[in-house]
Amino acid sequence: MSVGHRLLALVGLVLCLISGAVRAGDALRDAGWLDGQLEAPGLVVLDVRAARAFGAGHIPGSVNLPMGGGAWLYTRYGVPHMLTAAEVLGGALGAAGISEESVVVVVAGSGDVAALAEGARAFWSLRALGHRRLHLLDGGIGAWAAAGLPLASGPGAPRPPQTYRARPDTSVIARVMHVEDAMGDNSPPIDARDRDAFDGHRVSPLVDEGGTILDAINLPAERLLGEDGRFLPVEELRQRAAKVTAQTRRNRRVVFSDTGQRAALVWFVLREVLGMQTMRLYDGSLAEWAAEDYDMYDSTDGMGGVIGG
Repeated sequence: MSVGHRLLALVGLVLCLISGAVRAGDALRDAGWLDGQLEAPGLVVLDVRAARAFGAGHIPGSVNLPMGGGAWLYTRYGVPHMLTAAEVLGGALGAAGISEESVVVVVAGSGDVAALAEGARAFWSLRALGHRRLHLLDGGIGAWAAAGLPLASGPGAPRPPQTYRARPDTSVIARVMHVEDAMGDNSPPIDARDRDAFDGHRVSPLVDEGGTILDAINLPAERLLGEDGRFLPVEELRQRAAKVTAQTRRNRRVVFSDTGQRAALVWFVLREVLGMQTMRLYDGSLAEWAAEDYDMYDSTDGMGGVIGG
């Protein structure tokens, strides 16, 4: 990249720092943009892949905080993959050299929905922590490699530790009561799983029963991605989300999946790309819903029968 382009990129980042929060639509960034920002002050590339994958090849200068490493998720009352306490995640971020003022670009794996969902889940977790200056790399590490950009190997160079001062934002988090409130207000919750899971034909080992929540509408995370693993163009995303927009109430929008991982991809598109600012993610999702003995319904007969009832 030329010196002139790097200066323009730096100016853009400084304007972002001055203005504070990233605007809706700016949260998703491509590999070319990130390449131009790597030397910008205050920017941290946060790779959430497993340590082995990170060591095999990562964006130069990035830090590694694996989604499966304990900083992001924990098991609460037998329900897996719940969001950790703010002090736990904030402590891990600070130890990795990240402060609440850092401009963080989240980088996930690539190749399947599950890998990409880890990046979206990390992004959501940071939003729940109150982090404002935040981006997600479109297409994950695969998009960076496909663009012919350089990769470094090994564990990565440590950054000086920081004190992370969390400002939790519960407006992005859904609990059971938010799902019940949405249903009571005729606003169906959004199921981000694929059709087989939605119809009850495939059951996650982390969920006690098959089926879905009563009257849920299905928007599979896969439908928001292209064959290259990147998100579809904005207008196409808007078309695929039209049913959600039409059938849900603005202040009652809740998305779920088996454990909240795939739901994070849908949440990211609806809130961060399409601007539905009241969208919440139910991180307990069906793992908690079924464990708490709430009814699971068979979507194949118009929600007419309770699974296992």
